Amino acid sequence: PQDSCQYLSAIFGNSSRDLCALVISQNIITSSIMLNFLNVQMPPRREPDHPAPTQATVVAQFRDYHAEKFSGQGDPRIVDEWIQGLEFIFEVMNCPDRYRVICAQLQLTGDARLWWNAYWSMRPGEKAGCTWEMLKELIREKYYPIYYQAEMERPFLSL
Repeated sequence: PQDSCQYLSAIFGNSSRDLCALVISQNIITSSIMLNFLNVQMPPRREPDHPAPTQATVVAQFRDYHAEKFSGQGDPRIVDEWIQGLEFIFEVMNCPDRYRVICAQLQLTGDARLWWNAYWSMRPGEKAGCTWEMLKELIREKYYPIYYQAEMERPFLSL
C-alpha cells in the first residue's frame, strides 16, 4: 500500500493523498472480501469419519480374544466367570451392544447351545430383540440354580 501511495504522489502530486487513502481502503476491503470468500468456499476441517463396525469385523476381533466356551456343565460359578470374562472382552474391544449377543452365542456349546436354540425356536421373531442384559439373565436363570443363588446371597444378607 505504501508503494501505491508513493506511485500516486509521483503522478498526481500532493492532491493524491485522498486518492491514496481510497486505494488503501479499497485494498483492505478487497482483502476482506477474499478472506470471506475463501472461508465460505472451504469446508471446515473434520476428523475423518470412521465407518461403523460390521458384524464380520466385530466377530473377527472377538475371536482374536479366545473367549471361554460355555457348555452349561459344571459348577454354577462358571456362569459368572464366563459372563465376567465376556464383559471384560466386550469392554476392551469397545464392542457395540448390538453385537454382544452374537459374540456370546458363538461361545455356547453342548447343552447350552441346545437350550439356547430350543428357547428361541419357541419364540419366533423375538430373538432379534434379545440384548446382552437379557442373555445374561436367561443364562443365569437356566444355569444358576436357586439354591446356589441363595447360598451366594446369604453372606450379604447377614451384613
